[in-house]
Amino acid sequence: SFTGSASGFEIEIEITIHALTLELPASEIDTVYRSRPTGSVSKLHTYRDGLRILRAIVTLFREERPLTYFGILGSGLILAALILIYPVVISYLETGLVLRFPTAILATGLVLSGLFSFASGFILDAVTRGRRENKKLAYLAVPAI
Repeated sequence: SFTGSASGFEIEIEITIHALTLELPASEIDTVYRSRPTGSVSKLHTYRDGLRILRAIVTLFREERPLTYFGILGSGLILAALILIYPVVISYLETGLVLRFPTAILATGLVLSGLFSFASGFILDAVTRGRRENKKLAYLAVPAI
């Protein structure tokens, strides 16, 4: 039931998330570790490889936990809107006029975007649950060794 799309370091993250999501049995296997031969150079790039792994983690988080991901995104948008609209509301209560009309429009757009983000999270969460169930059924259909 594993349909991996990553290569390089990201494949480890995909396999781990797949196994954890489906609650598959896992075990560790000891391997022999030897030092690098003299004269050889590492192909690892700390920052570039780290950013690739971080991007894979965020992508998998969005795909496997869409309600949490889009909930955080929506909350951030609504919080930004509340911060922006606060001075507008205060000036309206003092003067009876909306003096910063573009800010009010921006805050309205941010609230709507936040609400759409929450709605997307709920819809995608339902789709993800169905997809997860299908993966589990495909795993269980494979006969045990």
